[in-house]
Amino acid sequence: MYSASAIVFALFLSATPQLASATPISAPLAQRQDSGLRLNGDCFGFSLDGSRFTASCTTSGGVGFDESTIDLNSCLSNQGGSLKFQIPGNAFSSCNSCSLNDGNLVVTCTCDTGNGNAVPTAINIDGTDEFSGDGVFVRDNGRLSCRAPGV
Repeated sequence: MYSASAIVFALFLSATPQLASATPISAPLAQRQDSGLRLNGDCFGFSLDGSRFTASCTTSGGVGFDESTIDLNSCLSNQGGSLKFQIPGNAFSSCNSCSLNDGNLVVTCTCDTGNGNAVPTAINIDGTDEFSGDGVFVRDNGRLSCRAPGV
């Protein structure tokens, strides 16, 4: 007869090919795993409620859509009255009257400059169109994520 350890080892070897092809664990916020999905093209139903950006995006298999929400405070900061991608962000603590143009994914706010003035500012949040790759992008599971430089 075979020993229990030999049976366990044989089962492990038979499972090894499936382990190698398993989906990797999701990367942290600041690291990007490009799914090839486009925010403005593979997603719809964009909305901005306070700092929360929501969209319904296709999964990489193309078999359905998944609604996802991301808090833009996690990667958007107010730097002297200008919206910039940065981790940590917290832009919405000093910016107000924010709105989203869902046609081009531009967020427009009125932000404090730090010297008592407030100015209008805007930023395109579509990280799939930016040369730097900073901004909101779609993971392969249809979930939104954000990439920005850290401080």
